[in-house]
Amino acid sequence: MDRDPRISRRVVLQLVGAGATAVGATACSRGAPEHIVPYVEQPPEVTPSVPSRYATVHTLDGYGTGVVAESHEGRPTKLEGNPRHPASLGALGPLEQASLRDLYEPSRLRALSRRGTPVAWHAFASAVSAAPPAGKETHVLLEPTSAPHLVDLVERVRRRGAVVHFDAALPRRNAYDGARRAFGKVVEPRYDLSRAAVVLALDADFLAATRTPHAWARAWASRRRVDAPGGEMSRLYVVEAALSVTGMAADERLPVQRRAVQDVAADLLSEVLALRDRRGLPARQGTSPWARVVARDLAAHPGASVVMAGDAQPPDVHVLAHALNEALGNVGSTVTYGPSPVFEAGEASHDAAALSQAIDAGRVGTLLVLGGDPVYASPRAADLARRLASIGTTAYLGARDTATARACEWTCAALHWLEAWGDALAFDGTPAIAQPLVRPLVDGRSVAQVLAWLAGMGDVASHDLVRDHWRARAPGDFDRFWRESLVSGVIATGTAATMDVAVDWTSLAAVVTRPPSAPVAFEIALLADPKVDDGRFGDNAWLQELPDPVTKLTWDNAALVSPSTAARLGIADGRVLELDVRDRKLTVPALVVPGTAEGVVALAVGYGQRVSGTPAEGIGEDAYGLRTSSATWFDEVEVRVTDETRALALSQEHSSMLDRPIVLTRTAAEYRDDPAFAKPHEEPTETLYDLRPDAPHQWGMTIDLDACTGCSACVVACMAENNVPTVGKGGVRLGRAMHWIRIDRYFSGDPRAPQALVQPMLCQHCEKAPCEYVCPVNATVHSHDGLNEMIYNRCVGTRFCSNNCPYKVRRFNFFNYNAGKAPSMALLMNPDVTVRARGVMEKCSYCVQRIREVEIVARREQRRIADGEIATACQQTCPTGAISFGDIADPSTAVSRVRRNGRLYAVLHDLGTEPRTRYLARITNPNPELHPA
Repeated sequence: MDRDPRISRRVVLQLVGAGATAVGATACSRGAPEHIVPYVEQPPEVTPSVPSRYATVHTLDGYGTGVVAESHEGRPTKLEGNPRHPASLGALGPLEQASLRDLYEPSRLRALSRRGTPVAWHAFASAVSAAPPAGKETHVLLEPTSAPHLVDLVERVRRRGAVVHFDAALPRRNAYDGARRAFGKVVEPRYDLSRAAVVLALDADFLAATRTPHAWARAWASRRRVDAPGGEMSRLYVVEAALSVTGMAADERLPVQRRAVQDVAADLLSEVLALRDRRGLPARQGTSPWARVVARDLAAHPGASVVMAGDAQPPDVHVLAHALNEALGNVGSTVTYGPSPVFEAGEASHDAAALSQAIDAGRVGTLLVLGGDPVYASPRAADLARRLASIGTTAYLGARDTATARACEWTCAALHWLEAWGDALAFDGTPAIAQPLVRPLVDGRSVAQVLAWLAGMGDVASHDLVRDHWRARAPGDFDRFWRESLVSGVIATGTAATMDVAVDWTSLAAVVTRPPSAPVAFEIALLADPKVDDGRFGDNAWLQELPDPVTKLTWDNAALVSPSTAARLGIADGRVLELDVRDRKLTVPALVVPGTAEGVVALAVGYGQRVSGTPAEGIGEDAYGLRTSSATWFDEVEVRVTDETRALALSQEHSSMLDRPIVLTRTAAEYRDDPAFAKPHEEPTETLYDLRPDAPHQWGMTIDLDACTGCSACVVACMAENNVPTVGKGGVRLGRAMHWIRIDRYFSGDPRAPQALVQPMLCQHCEKAPCEYVCPVNATVHSHDGLNEMIYNRCVGTRFCSNNCPYKVRRFNFFNYNAGKAPSMALLMNPDVTVRARGVMEKCSYCVQRIREVEIVARREQRRIADGEIATACQQTCPTGAISFGDIADPSTAVSRVRRNGRLYAVLHDLGTEPRTRYLARITNPNPELHPA
């Protein structure tokens, strides 16, 4: 087995031990002990090889998501959702899970420096805490936050004369302004999609498992079971410019330019009011037939629908969405309102323009940028790097080496969220405490600690800042409150109270009667990337290599265009386009994606970072340079086709099933007429093999394609659990991606508005496995409990098994992808799973390490394994609960009950492989009025 000679046992133990805390110039003390509390159970001591689990909170732009972190001897190795937290309900998306890798990333900032020279923290504290020169002010730029202890510190800092601003690369300004226009105050909607028979998403990608609560996806999926007793399958309408995860799940999808979404929403409101109550508004002229049909469907389900608008849409679209929900009787039923958990949401402080004005006026003497990367993400016209150069003292606190870090005088290492104490509010206001899992691996500080310096509190531990805040607010016995809050991961104060609000209908007349906007020749639509988000995950190889759920593009961004647009321009995948938005130019390769609206060029932000020496350097193109403060999300663009081409790393280059029975699908009406349509793809085939089980348990998996959205959370979960390596852009282009589970995506129907079908594909664990017949060294064998196993010590790399696998789910590691990695990355590995060297075949094992762990515990306790006690990594993290796993030999288990569903089928059943992984066919619920016979 190949091994990096630098990664010795001594090195690993040094990094794991307490001596691996702060390594900077002043890191000579461990500080006071800080006790963290395990999730659910408290072991008497740490038992080697037995993991402990701790509840904590991950925060993105102020919104908290509950996490349960698995720790092996003091090092976190896996993140899962906290079932008790309202935002996660046990699920977790790709971003939260992959953020674990950032903890061990060797390129992260590791200490404090001043213009590249290491310095002591007390020097930094003195510089930023000193009073600014006469006539100058101290300004602080923060990312949006809901952390209660941070809010206290912000108020303290302001009382000392500092000015605090908030800014986000992907702002929610449109949503906040829309709420203020509709209700006179900033509130946020809370959706109960489990009660919604009809859902309308106006450019709102709420199923992407990135920037919305995972609980919404779980609730939506609960209404998609067409065969649930007494249940009505919900219907999803989506209006958007570029195909999204939510768009792929839609029953009816309308592709339009982003500027036209407001016209569709206004048409819908006018038609709904005509059916219910005009509310004193004039009728809108020339509404579209599509809007009239959808309005009738919405009006037919009073109090049982949901209308939501995405952050990329202007405030008027959010006003229209609020008005539709009120007119349809949804408020108080499927939609409630509450205060935003984000501090000062929608206020003037949430706009970096005020900071720019203060700099230009010469009022800023000291500026601290605490988090984010505004120099990179701000519109190019803001020229923030030039403005920073005019300030006397500038400092940046962050985990990554960024453009903002390079532009500031002081560069400070920030602690990872798993290294510092904190707190955060969920989308509904539920508070939770974030406890660290490991002592800091770098000589850094948290945002709260820097604010404490500015507040005159000195160098205070993050633990003390959080604990002291909640001590003043805890009911009764504080020690009991503290422990219970840490154990459960949720503070038992409940959600924030709902608010009674009503739409100001007098303000809607001008919106409803506004003439439709004229389409432009080409519109640039900027997208929040589902992998690197706003760019903060640009150094994360797990996410860079994760195929985009829609395009299957890795290690890059591209200009997405429709097939008709591509034909009109005479371009194909990889042809470089020059985009010109108000004299701001960018060259980027094209990618043809069915479902993109005609005349739309969609481009993800978060790429094109140019900080030398960082992993993100040179990956993709910087779309932020095309933005202006008045056109953050879309604008008119001129497109010029160049003669240049660039190779794209696509994990899937075909999108057709070629008439093979891979993803079975029917409409709800077709299913009701023929509920046994899948039976020919499920019946046992004739065999000479004795397939009777010879073990107490027989493991199997079922995946419900009705619920699966293709969000790819399962792919990242599998990578973290099973030490799956990344291969880089070149490896992906050669077809050597190592993912043990992939999400196949197929298109059918009209390329302008295609039906998108997604299917998680992993080792099928066939009873009659074609791979087993051909292995010359018996390396792939069948276990007594039905698993198709790989014995790495036997494998000699002939790859016969891969050639013979009809599902193409076996991965050959051509190189030792773990060799040459930094020693810190060894801490990321799950010790329960072998780290493979080059030359062996890898594949899904149903997380056999989890199966054996539970078997050992059950045997020691002399009991049977309980149903649901074993959960594979993909099953556990799935936001929609699409995956079932368990003992298929026991008819009482959940997976056995699912397998009695009439939609059950085996992929490529005619081959007779008898796979243990089965699927439930996809059922869609289109509106028959939109598809006349």
